[in-house]
Amino acid sequence: MYIRRPAKLLALTLTLTATLATSALAQTPDDETRIWLPMVPQQRITPLGSLGGDYGNASAINEQNQVVGHSIDAAGEPHPFVWSLDTGMQQIGSSDQPGYSSDINDQGYVVGYFVDDTEPWQAFFWTPTGEFQDLGTLGGNYTVAYAINDQNQVVGASSIAPNQDYPTAFIWEPGAGMQWMGTIGGTVSLAIDINEHGQAVGYGETTGGDIHAFIWTRETGMQELGTPPLETSYAFAINDNGQVLGMRYDAQGNERYFLWTAQTGIVDLSAQGCYLTRAAAINNRGQIAGDWLNGRGGVTAALCQPDGTIVSLGATTESRSYANGINDQGNVVGASRQQDWSQHPTLWGSY
Repeated sequence: MYIRRPAKLLALTLTLTATLATSALAQTPDDETRIWLPMVPQQRITPLGSLGGDYGNASAINEQNQVVGHSIDAAGEPHPFVWSLDTGMQQIGSSDQPGYSSDINDQGYVVGYFVDDTEPWQAFFWTPTGEFQDLGTLGGNYTVAYAINDQNQVVGASSIAPNQDYPTAFIWEPGAGMQWMGTIGGTVSLAIDINEHGQAVGYGETTGGDIHAFIWTRETGMQELGTPPLETSYAFAINDNGQVLGMRYDAQGNERYFLWTAQTGIVDLSAQGCYLTRAAAINNRGQIAGDWLNGRGGVTAALCQPDGTIVSLGATTESRSYANGINDQGNVVGASRQQDWSQHPTLWGSY
């Protein structure tokens, strides 16, 4: 599926998204002796359905096991959805509002963005009663919302002027509206995740034009995570303990996933034995959801325990699966790709 985005936003914003949609080369053990199954005795795989088409993806899950993502309808247009065990998949918005839902908090509030070709991208805040709120912009034409916490603080990226296509990071709060979060020296910044303490992470352009990961608080503003010289880095997840999950390209161009804390700085996941081919999300227990090259030539959704043990979650068929989100119960969401190359949102866990 091709997701249409403004040209300059595509060039930078989706550098991360592209890595989260494909599995890259990484060091992996030659055998499967470190795999522990099942994750919990009641682990099961649940396809979440569709909105009529043959493609979808789940992006996030809250502690009530409500899931958000997007699904293609019969006409081939993507639509945001929210799913629960009680209600199944429900479309967010009307049939003429294509878009994506990015995140959901424990109150069931959802953020995402509509992508109508005839209108600028519009970030939305949706409540379980069906109410919408347009988050506005920083002065430009479009806004994308990526994450929300339980205080209903939302982070994302917005253009800052009608004639400027590049994104800058924002934080939005009820009553206060949208506020600019700054940059790390350049013009571009994107806030990708926020924890319950109001710490946000993302990536942006430095004065020299490099792309580096940052952490933000209201007190300190944006601070780089300490990317080594000649490297590019991205931060895309943070838990309530201040552990930041990210990805970097080293000086040789190799893709490496890392954990960062204020005490340790950037540490490769491989240093703790966590040989995931792609890392996507981290929960408050330190479990990391992503993908694993399973030794049989396939890629399956997986999670890495804090001790480095990899848990293969499997797929609904013998085809591929991908993980994008995880809650504190260790339940994981993502997508399973079928043998006919259709792809549907999937939930793994003990819910």
